[in-house]
Amino acid sequence: MVTPAWDAGSSGSLRRLEHQQHHQGPIQSVASTPSARISQTTPIQDPVVASVSLKPGDAGLVSSLWMVIFLLHLLAVLALIIFLAVRGQVNKRSDFRPAFWYLPILAATGCSAIAAAVWLLVVLRWPSRAVKAAFWFAPLLTLALGILLIYAETAVSLAFGVIGLVLSLGLSLYACWVRPRLPHANEIMASSLPGTHGVAGRMAAFVAIALAVGFIWSSIWSLGAGGVAAARPRFSVVYIVLLLFNLTWTMEVIRNILTVTIAGFAYMRLGRGVNIDPGEAWRNAWTTSLGNVCLGSAIVPPIVALRGAARSVSLVSGDADEFLFSCTACFMGAADRLIELGNRWGFVHVGVYAKGFVAASEDTWKLFLLHRMEPVIDLDVTSSFCFLSGVAGGSLSALLGGIWAAAAAKEKAYAADVTLYSFVIGYFMNRITMSWPQACVSALHVAYAENPRLQQHLVAPITDRIQSLAGSAGHNLKPPQGTENSQVPTP
Repeated sequence: MVTPAWDAGSSGSLRRLEHQQHHQGPIQSVASTPSARISQTTPIQDPVVASVSLKPGDAGLVSSLWMVIFLLHLLAVLALIIFLAVRGQVNKRSDFRPAFWYLPILAATGCSAIAAAVWLLVVLRWPSRAVKAAFWFAPLLTLALGILLIYAETAVSLAFGVIGLVLSLGLSLYACWVRPRLPHANEIMASSLPGTHGVAGRMAAFVAIALAVGFIWSSIWSLGAGGVAAARPRFSVVYIVLLLFNLTWTMEVIRNILTVTIAGFAYMRLGRGVNIDPGEAWRNAWTTSLGNVCLGSAIVPPIVALRGAARSVSLVSGDADEFLFSCTACFMGAADRLIELGNRWGFVHVGVYAKGFVAASEDTWKLFLLHRMEPVIDLDVTSSFCFLSGVAGGSLSALLGGIWAAAAAKEKAYAADVTLYSFVIGYFMNRITMSWPQACVSALHVAYAENPRLQQHLVAPITDRIQSLAGSAGHNLKPPQGTENSQVPTP
């Protein structure tokens, strides 16, 4: 039996593993108990897939640079928070009551962490029911949040309240529109979540640590936001923008550290048929891969937003107007190029091969294009499910903090601030826990793209989806080479 190596000092988990596979044949799991064992799959790559570089790569100078930038940015923001908190205490307005501002936010933050953990348990236990529930709870909770913001009767709260009502309507229509895609989401989650079976306790501990770190930083962060609310300085908008940028990047880094850990483990189990040490995967994500995680966390959200906007414009414009169509095509071309340079599937190769994030994103996307998986990726609603889970969790957190602040504070402007900040914090808390199922799905996508001849029970949802989309498009396309008899005997 071959023991796979996971060395934090190496460039990836596959450096020794691939060497051993080359000399000793198919790799077998290191698990010794039936509960921790998964069916073994022989890693086979056809010549077309092998043309894409899948060799381990070192993070390099760029990774170290981004890690330094992120840590320096944390120190700078921490200094800014201290400055704003002290200034707010010294120059606070007479109508500002710290207890009525900080306590609701802290309570909402704590409850959002608990709710996120409970929701994760629901997702892991009943994934199909959770997917369906998220698409209906998110619009309802967003509607309630919009009504609460309108009740605050300030210019900012009215604007966000109207946005909340419109978003609620849009999410409701979207839920109806994507309803035919939900069965595929249920199937892909059912196939990918077993990638962490047997180590759920270890993974849950990592999630708990991430939630604790997120709670601590959000609590510290609220001191700076409270300082701005207390003193209302001249550059309040600038301070708030800087604080929100920091919160977004920091929480994304925490979330994607989990993504790299879980995706790396799930990929090795689903795609290679081996078990690695989850603790080493976790430590590598915090150390060796941290710079790439920081880079990916900074560029993936804006790229995803830009590509989503481009796809929406393309869907609305169609080809009715030649000039508009040409502009839309240019917009889509730029968005497609950017998604090649930064996408969430790149985190899988970061965790497995320790590649630079941009190189990892390019390699995974090339594999998707080779196997005609781009439509499958674009129409997959598991990412929408994770997003809507965050929206629902953020709305629930905002309702708790906002109602408390509205009942306790005399100044409604403070209640509006508490509501909005609680939503942002609650959203990211829930996205941290949703990194678990999303990482498993990403790992299965990448494993299939590297080797379409995985076992049938793993790849059937993807193969069936490719054939279904090809048929609906009027093309007689065959599945990727080697998937006709995708079941591989276990060694």
